[in-house]
Amino acid sequence: MAAFSAKIRSIASFKGLKTPGLETAGGYLPDFSSRYFSADFAFGLKLILRVGNLAQVALPTCQMLMTWYESLPLKHRKCPVRAMGLIRGQIWWLFTVNSIGLKN
Repeated sequence: MAAFSAKIRSIASFKGLKTPGLETAGGYLPDFSSRYFSADFAFGLKLILRVGNLAQVALPTCQMLMTWYESLPLKHRKCPVRAMGLIRGQIWWLFTVNSIGLKN
């Protein structure tokens, strides 16, 4: 777990990124039109959870974030994979235990 967190923190392109928000009179609201919500959750985080599952590594914070994301109304959950006409099985077959070097 610590190695995963350290890896994420070490990625230079992630430095300084902030959660996109829209300023309102009462504070900030998430900007659901941003790539952060349309791709990073729907595809990136989903992939991280899939690999963690294959490696039998619990990722409770990632799972908590995905559970929150999946609780949003569908209008906020835009998945670029679906937009390309791909279905889940066409993506996930690439990430099997053997293809990423993990053993059951």
